[in-house]
Amino acid sequence: HQFRQVRVEYLFHINGEPDNAFYTVVEINDKKDFEKGLMQYGFEKTATGSFISKQTGIEFIRNGNQLLVGNAAVENKEYLEQASAALFGKKKFTSKNYLKRVIKNTGHFSLYGPMLKYLLNPVVTYITGNFDGSSVNFSMPVYTQEFFQFAKFDFQHSDSSMLSMSFSMSYPALKQIIPDSSLQSISKALNFNIDSLLLPSNLYYQLDISGIYPRIDSAVSYTYDDNFNPVEKVVVNKVNEPAFIFTVTGKEVTAIYDYWKRNGQLEYSNDSSMFTPIPFVKSYCWIKNKNILTVASAGYNKTAQNRVIDNGIFLRILVTKIPPSLLIYLPASIQKLLKNIESIEAFDSYEGKRCILNLQFNKKKNDQPLVSF
Repeated sequence: HQFRQVRVEYLFHINGEPDNAFYTVVEINDKKDFEKGLMQYGFEKTATGSFISKQTGIEFIRNGNQLLVGNAAVENKEYLEQASAALFGKKKFTSKNYLKRVIKNTGHFSLYGPMLKYLLNPVVTYITGNFDGSSVNFSMPVYTQEFFQFAKFDFQHSDSSMLSMSFSMSYPALKQIIPDSSLQSISKALNFNIDSLLLPSNLYYQLDISGIYPRIDSAVSYTYDDNFNPVEKVVVNKVNEPAFIFTVTGKEVTAIYDYWKRNGQLEYSNDSSMFTPIPFVKSYCWIKNKNILTVASAGYNKTAQNRVIDNGIFLRILVTKIPPSLLIYLPASIQKLLKNIESIEAFDSYEGKRCILNLQFNKKKNDQPLVSF
């Protein structure tokens, strides 16, 4: 009969319900066989509209040609009714295609769920991962309304830099990924309109932060003695500043420079243009040539670039080079997770017309576990 022909592909459990409360959804393929099965296995209709069989220990609720099947041993029958209302009424369920991708994953683990949806426009629906003795890798397919791909360039990076980043992205693609609200927040944090930087004619962006270094800063002030003579007072402060360089490569970078000049983001000093939106480190902006705009801190020294990356997006953070005075601002749980991490890398890859974001955590070269909980 039809009950013997049903193949159960998925069982699911709802959080907060008894441990023996499991469900599955099946479809009726033959109504005559279905009716015969009801009679043969002694199913009876309950007062709540479900069907229960003491012989099989099965209880189900019917919705058209679909059956929500549960364990009849669960005493509280409201659980089955609530699950039915969520699935058939409110349509709160996980797509079978997504579940198949998770189950078919050949990695060491997989996670399912809508992630990053408050930060980015696309939805990361599942994550797969692999690990070995030296690293753990996460792969996250990104879904957008229209397919986009980061253009590949041979980006040069230094493994000795605290942070190294490069990415290429067309303006329409960027609008798909980052919502306007996030762009507004970025503009507020950077003290200038981010749209003035992200021009459609730009090809790619690069950022290198070689490290954060101490600098002695002195300030002179004056007081007066009893005879009203000025007395010089020198205050010496030790501050930490990032040494960085940021470059934009594109066809109309002079438009960025001109916009910043008109809107007061640039101040002229000794034939140089000081970039004022960054208050914590003295920075300068200049046009290297007609296609490259550069913003760099006064104390930046070029690092030796020992690595060529053929990706559209690449990010590397050398965790071991971040000063402890900055790490203490992270939650204690995150500090513990990063305790034995040497570096973090992120890069893009593609499966057909699907963009994959990859995140890799590399362990320090020691005998300790990669992550401590």
